[in-house]
Amino acid sequence: MRNKILRIFGYLLLAWPTSLSAVCNAASRRAIPDDNLAYPVLITLKNGSTGSGFYLDADKAVFLVTAKQVIFDPKTNTLNDTSLSLLSYPKEIDSSERNFLELDLSILNRAVDIKSHPSEDVVLIKVATVVEVQSPKPNAVGETPAPSPSATRTQILLLPGVIGKQLSATGLVGVSLENVETFDHVLVGNEILMFGYPTSLSLVPNPKTYFQRSLLRKGIVAGENPPMHSIILDRPSYQGDSGGPILKIELDSPFETHFKSIGVMSSFAPFADTWMNQHCGYINTTLQNSGYSIATPIDFVLDLIK
Repeated sequence: MRNKILRIFGYLLLAWPTSLSAVCNAASRRAIPDDNLAYPVLITLKNGSTGSGFYLDADKAVFLVTAKQVIFDPKTNTLNDTSLSLLSYPKEIDSSERNFLELDLSILNRAVDIKSHPSEDVVLIKVATVVEVQSPKPNAVGETPAPSPSATRTQILLLPGVIGKQLSATGLVGVSLENVETFDHVLVGNEILMFGYPTSLSLVPNPKTYFQRSLLRKGIVAGENPPMHSIILDRPSYQGDSGGPILKIELDSPFETHFKSIGVMSSFAPFADTWMNQHCGYINTTLQNSGYSIATPIDFVLDLIK
């Protein structure tokens, strides 16, 4: 009996390094799919102002989704600039490739490829169409060349006014309609991820920050405003975050998690600090970041597609 116990103990010692390696590998996995990190798009207007956005694949087209304030002046409802550039990354997160597009907003606006919501802070810009093309299948090695059956593949065609300065081999990564959820599926207490490019943080130089990649924030849905169809998040946002995607984390089982796009970052929720200036006899009001943010539900983006 004693020898049997010693043999079992010896087997466990031999297996321990392998088991530990498996545990470490499992622990080093990302908490979200790698391609989700490719969703955010950095928007840079010709005048230097920035915003965030994401691509949406729908109706055999690729759309750029962002906050209306990034593209249009809220007071005049005119374009903030005539052109902008888009930076995004491929599915392979460790790839050195990037996607750079340049958009001529004047051309796209005349072609009615820019659609802004009349009352909500969202805008939709069609940048490409998706077509199916037939290409012949290659003959097997050693076969006599002969007509072979064709295979169907998809191809992205950029619209007039959209210039592909640089495109990765895997192309643009967009949110599919299968991975969106409307306002009626969003509950207070749902866990969320916020993606964005808060470029205003770079106004105070810090060599340890890197703004060529988006930053993530994790939080919960703190509240909702059903009459206004707005989502309140318990995460602060900053200049540059506007237009970024908000993902809801759905835990279907201990081993299965889904990520659904539920909205578009709109603004931070300010709080007012009011105080009396005793010397001059007037009241001062200072607006500050409360730490809460407001997101526009994806419903209004879907309205623009329809």
